[in-house]
Amino acid sequence: MIIIFPGRYISVRPAIALLLAFLISAGLTLSGRLLPLSSTSKLILGVTLAFIIASMVRPPVLRFVLLVALAVGLPVWMLWPVIIRLGSDLPLHYSLIPVFSLYLVYTLSWYELRPREALPIMFTLSMGTGVCAIIGASVVYGQLALGLGSGISAIALWYLIRLDAGLIRHLPQPVAVAIGTICGGATVFASVPAVTLGILALVPLMAQLPVPRGIGDRASFIVMSFYCLPPVILAVAIVWYAAGPATP
Repeated sequence: MIIIFPGRYISVRPAIALLLAFLISAGLTLSGRLLPLSSTSKLILGVTLAFIIASMVRPPVLRFVLLVALAVGLPVWMLWPVIIRLGSDLPLHYSLIPVFSLYLVYTLSWYELRPREALPIMFTLSMGTGVCAIIGASVVYGQLALGLGSGISAIALWYLIRLDAGLIRHLPQPVAVAIGTICGGATVFASVPAVTLGILALVPLMAQLPVPRGIGDRASFIVMSFYCLPPVILAVAIVWYAAGPATP
């Protein structure tokens, strides 16, 4: 990665590293097979496109517009066979999935150059989504979200060492597309209640809470991580309750 990208592209490297972590997780999950196109294959292709757009499209307005379009279009493309099959019987919360993904893209864009807030948000959202999906009986979506969270944790460790705000310049919005689509898909293809979307939507807002004055960036990062945990814990608890007791 360092050899391929010169120093002036330092902010792009973590985005590509995170994409590779996601693709490795996807490859292990699907055994390297994307065809025939399934909902999971569409999800992987869409997330890959989101990271490519965020990393390679330079005009900020154009980049944001393309990611917004992808945040709306990817869930619709992924769920299109279900939409066609159900027709007018489509549950209401299905229409909220693109809204949730769009909401995450918008709110995480607030933290484009604020790693002490963005990294805890992205990490807790991805890990929380992964745990909710696994409890809700979707191991595939759970593995994808946890793989994304593992990559984010490595970048967070890098940030804590270097305190370089530029590390996350191209991360929040494609991660928002990924998490929004994975979590939304888990409400359709797994036993994850739709209310989980609303609860996880609180995570970016928790980062607006003030941190104690006089503490350093590393301590602020830890405090912000604790701020982001309560909605995730509540979402996991609701999914656990909805899943019911395990049967032998």
